[in-house]
Amino acid sequence: MRLMSLMANITERESALAKSREQRLADERDYKRRRKTYRTKSGQKKAIEIQRDLVEGYMNDLSILYDRRR
Repeated sequence: MRLMSLMANITERESALAKSREQRLADERDYKRRRKTYRTKSGQKKAIEIQRDLVEGYMNDLSILYDRRR
C-alpha cells in the first residue's frame, strides 16, 4: 500500500514538472524573439567580477589561516 502511494506521488511530481509540448514551443519562440545580446546577460558574470570573487575567497582563506596562527 505504501509503495503504491509513493509511486503515485512520483508520477504526480513528474507530470507537474514535465512541460507540455505547447509550453516548450512557447519557450523556444520566446528565446528566438530575444535579441542575442540579451540572451546571455541573465546568468553570466563579467571577467572582473569572477576575479573579484576569487580574490575575495583567497583573502577569506588567508584571514582564517592568520587567525589560527595567533
